[in-house]
Amino acid sequence: SAALTPVGASFEADLDVRYVFGGRLIWETPLDGLRVAFTAEKLRLDTAAILPTGMPVPQINIESHVWLWAASTEYAVDELTLTAEYTRGYSDQSSDQPMFSPPIDETSENLYGMVTYRVTPWLFPGAYYALHFPDTRQRKGRESFQHDAALTLRFDVNQYSLIKLEGHYM
Repeated sequence: SAALTPVGASFEADLDVRYVFGGRLIWETPLDGLRVAFTAEKLRLDTAAILPTGMPVPQINIESHVWLWAASTEYAVDELTLTAEYTRGYSDQSSDQPMFSPPIDETSENLYGMVTYRVTPWLFPGAYYALHFPDTRQRKGRESFQHDAALTLRFDVNQYSLIKLEGHYM
């Protein structure tokens, strides 16, 4: 934990990605402009961290498992585009030093909806709303979720470059 590390001290970490795999399926539906997608990813990461001199233990070994999936849809008709996504992730982490790296067993959840409209070939104003729950078992209280409402302006400079401005209320 950073709070247990003396100010100005550093530590070394050896990261070992045991495996990572994932995939994405995209279906261009028979309805013109409607696209549906599903994405999944699984990861295992092992970490061996050597702590600064003076710490009660010299090393911590951490094992992390992450599983993430997302379902999304996009509907584009004329100048209007509607997008929505739901994501769920599971994190499981354990260590041989739980006092310094406590176990994690959390399921997170995210969703968002977005609308954009092409005013000109180079100007796309938009808006979206996103909601994030870091741990689905704790949904009550301001510290248990995050709301994000945003207004956006996208300027397509050319076919390779764009500039996007966003204002967020969180």
